[in-house]
Parts: sequence; C-alpha cells; structure tokens
Amino acid sequence: MVVTVIVTGGVGIVLRCYLLSAIGFDYGRLRQNFERLFLPILVLDQLWALSPFLMASSIGFGAAFASTAALLYVPFSERTLLRMAYPAKPGNNLPGT
Repeated sequence: MVVTVIVTGGVGIVLRCYLLSAIGFDYGRLRQNFERLFLPILVLDQLWALSPFLMASSIGFGAAFASTAALLYVPFSERTLLRMAYPAKPGNNLPGT
C-alpha cells in the first residue's frame, strides 16, 4: 500500500509539473497531448480521489466522503479548461471534439 501511494504520488507530481509548464510556456500541442494522456490521468486521479479514506479514522467518514466527492471531478475540470484554452482546429481528429 505504501509503495502504491509513493509511486502514484510521484507520477502525479511529475504529470502536474508537465501540465503547468506546458501551460506556462503556451505549448500549442498541449491539448493533443492531454487528450492522449486523459485516460491514464483519469485513472490516477480517481485512485487519488480515494485517498481521504486513508485518513477516515482521523477525519471521519463524512469528511472522507465529502473530500472524495470533490476530488472526483478534478480530471474532468482539467479537460474542460484545456478545451476552452486550446480550442480544436478544423481538420484535427481529436477524440471528443
């Protein structure tokens, strides 16, 4: 369990650094890369959305459920913001456009 938390946390940090730097430098192909990476990001974020249950004995199950409900929407909000910031160009075969 500890190894899973450390590995997924490390991958998530690197992924967030990539996304922030790509947005900061206004990388034009960010939307294409994000669309390709969306499923792995979704799986990783859904796994991390369950992390409040690791502290359920300390914070209670109500707070763990509330935190999980908020964290479940993170990958979808990222996708929405990227689609708004980097609209699809005509002729691109991006999934979900």
